[in-house]
Amino acid sequence: PEVGSVEWLAQEKADRDKLQSDAERKQAELEAEIARLEKIAKDTKNLNKAIASTKKYVGRTWYALGGSTPDAWDCSGLVAWVYGQLDITLYHRASVQKTSGEIVTEPKIGDIVAFTYAGSKSAFHVGIYTGPDEMLHAGGKRGDRTAVVRIKQWAEGNGNVKVTYTRIVETNN
Repeated sequence: PEVGSVEWLAQEKADRDKLQSDAERKQAELEAEIARLEKIAKDTKNLNKAIASTKKYVGRTWYALGGSTPDAWDCSGLVAWVYGQLDITLYHRASVQKTSGEIVTEPKIGDIVAFTYAGSKSAFHVGIYTGPDEMLHAGGKRGDRTAVVRIKQWAEGNGNVKVTYTRIVETNN
């Protein structure tokens, strides 16, 4: 179209409208990404705080089947208590906790560590991943106390077990 013609003006307006629409879409995408990153930062801070708070009970809190508070807890009670501090409710059962989030192969601090016997889908024990090959857990039998232990060593000490990591919240850990 000839510059200044009706057709040219219409094309110019269409081009400006498209640029405006593209800019608005990109702005919305940027705002969504900022919100996502802010949530990850907040979840990281809160999960680290919950784990640090729970570590205060290492060597102090006894294992008790069905327990779910720092007075006494079992493995899934401890995990539920940690996530409860983030206002996340997890069912008080190892097998359910194992499938309550995204199964991952590269664990991050705060992920659930679940143990399953070979040939079974049901987890018999869970803990909280705290770093390279370590987990925070409530023991597994009467007389045990809350402890931080090596995952590989604990798994080997309990027979032929599979270790699974479940992510409940995305973090920067």
